[in-house]
Parts: sequence; C-alpha cells; structure tokens
Amino acid sequence: MWPRIFFSNLCLRTYCHSCPYSNVNKPADITMGDFWGIEDFHPDFDDHKGCSLAIIHNEKAEALMKELKDTEVLEVSLDEIINKQGNAFAPSKPHVRRNEFWKDYAANGFSYLLPKYFNCSTIGRFKAEVKYILFKLHLRRYSY
Repeated sequence: MWPRIFFSNLCLRTYCHSCPYSNVNKPADITMGDFWGIEDFHPDFDDHKGCSLAIIHNEKAEALMKELKDTEVLEVSLDEIINKQGNAFAPSKPHVRRNEFWKDYAANGFSYLLPKYFNCSTIGRFKAEVKYILFKLHLRRYSY
C-alpha cells in the first residue's frame, strides 16, 4: 500500500515539484538507481530480479567503474534510460488533489485518507509506517 500512496504524488513535499537535482546534469560523480525498462532494450541482460543503473558524470566516476571486479556491466545510451527513470530527469508532477489531500489529513487524520484516496480501510501496521515516514520527512512528530 505504501508504494501506491507514494507514487500517487499526493504526499510529496512541494520541494519535489521543483527539485533542481531532477535532471541529467547533476552535481554528482555518479547517479544510481533502478534500471526501469531494461527488458525493453536488453532482454538478455534482464534477470527479473532487478537491475541497477549507474550514470557516470565525470572521469573520476569512470575510473571508479573500471575498478569494479566481478560485476557485469552493460553500457547503454541515455536515450534508453531517460523515459522510464521518472524523477532522475524531471521533478515530480504535483497531483491535482495534493492540497485537498493535506487539508483532509490535517482536519481528519490518516484513517480518513485511506478510503477517500486509496479505496482502502486497512490501517494497522500501515498507519505506523506512514507516521514514521512523515516523521522522517519532518512533517510530523513521531512517538510510539
């Protein structure tokens, strides 16, 4: 359930909608993440267990990559990865009901949100996980 809520973009901080690091030219040596869509371009490299992606931004990072031992590496073009990597190359788009979502949360609490926005009424452990995540995002105090 948490991935469904997170990827809805309803609960993201407003900063995520203008993140300066959501582009190809990051001020980093390496950008790492999941290689979503590898099965479309290199099905023989896809083991159905997940594939990592490393975008090399400079010579320092390239030298580090060359030092890797016992790692299978496949060079791909940026065009092959850019469409399915979401926030690696563009900020998150705000959900049209984002403001309504947070107003409902402030006024009615979390149990109100599940059936209204996610067609789910199961709270239990999930509620505790969300409270912890909100705490980590500095959006709520956390206590047991």
